[in-house]
Amino acid sequence: GEISPEEVTKHSNIDPWFLARLQRISNFKRRISGSKLSSIDVATMREAKQLGFSDVQLANILINDVDGKFVNDDEVRAYRLQQGVAPFVKQIDTLSAEYPAQTNYLYMTYHGNEDDIVGQTKSRIVLGSGSYRIGSSVEFDWCGVSTIRALRQMGYSSTMINYNPETVSTDYDECDQLYFEELSKERVLDIYTKENSQGVVVSMGGQ
Repeated sequence: GEISPEEVTKHSNIDPWFLARLQRISNFKRRISGSKLSSIDVATMREAKQLGFSDVQLANILINDVDGKFVNDDEVRAYRLQQGVAPFVKQIDTLSAEYPAQTNYLYMTYHGNEDDIVGQTKSRIVLGSGSYRIGSSVEFDWCGVSTIRALRQMGYSSTMINYNPETVSTDYDECDQLYFEELSKERVLDIYTKENSQGVVVSMGGQ
């Protein structure tokens, strides 16, 4: 059975502020589960993305109009873009709002109404090595950095996607634009489209 958020707080000491947000996500999932993808309007799709639902997660709870089977993430993405629901690019404020931020540290969000910057048209994207793991930290990161430098020597602008802030590839002066983002298919495609990129380099290397 179900228990109330108040009871969860009582037994776990989890702050009600967090539980209220988790409950909102849960309630939203219940509301649209089993719905046809074509029945999801723009407001509902935007709410889903603002709540943090990925295209894959939405594909697991929405069905198609033909045979009632679940759709796939590519269908969700195509439908979402057709509706004009896409994330915006924002700059990370490294100056505590004291002065306008001019860094190339970027992220994507559905909580906005305009981009902070104009994309580097026709840039080449380099995928970082992600979080530190045994055998795939410094070596993999240096491979990505070397790729960025090689692209610069060839006259191309570069965009790095990496969510590990403690690596060389996330230094502000290594690439033209740096996205602190997850290395997922959905997010890479979002950035690729936003930047009007002309290629993606999957950096390989290490031990």
